[in-house]
Amino acid sequence: MNMTTPRNKLPALLMPLDKPMLEEIDAVYEICDAEFASQKHIHDSALQIIKTRETPTKHLALMFLPHVRAVAARDKLMVGVPEENFVSIANQIGKDWDDTMGFDYRRDHESYPDPAP
Repeated sequence: MNMTTPRNKLPALLMPLDKPMLEEIDAVYEICDAEFASQKHIHDSALQIIKTRETPTKHLALMFLPHVRAVAARDKLMVGVPEENFVSIANQIGKDWDDTMGFDYRRDHESYPDPAP
């Protein structure tokens, strides 16, 4: 059944009896959102994707997906939920990063283009 998480309005695919899991999906998103920015290897990978990919949001989501799974497993959250819910979190984080860091990079890159070789 398609649902939406209460705090972050993420799409979720759960059985009707699994409604309490909506809070866990929100929690994993919030943990990832808070932790990923301070992890240098994630930050550097994300910036490289933003600099080199035509469609960074999609590639960011693919990069974030294993990290989302790892956070959920570490904190024992979202156990047994369909994979689509992890993908939903990774997609939203990818969009968030492209909307902020990607926007900043594109703005700065347009303002100060690379000098001609």
